[in-house]
Amino acid sequence: MVKMLRDQVLLEIIEEEKTTDAGIILTTVKDNLTQTAIVLAVGEGVYEDGEFIPTTVKVGDRVLISDRAKPNVKLPELGNKNLLISRELEIFGILKREEE
Repeated sequence: MVKMLRDQVLLEIIEEEKTTDAGIILTTVKDNLTQTAIVLAVGEGVYEDGEFIPTTVKVGDRVLISDRAKPNVKLPELGNKNLLISRELEIFGILKREEE
């Protein structure tokens, strides 16, 4: 697995379904400015003004991010999926924790 540094987070963006079970392609206007992702790896945190601030998100969390965030890395050890590396600061919120 990948070990992220500082407040970096490795995310897998969850693609929205664009077809029905019957194979019908749905054409909808996206009025949402956010998208969801799953946290795959997370750094330990950062030092600010001499104080250590640990990261809040955990592996397995479902998080809300900007719809402008685009995948920027492919890793063979993770199945060559399109993944996004982001700072924790760029995550809007946690939708669901893995243990909930």
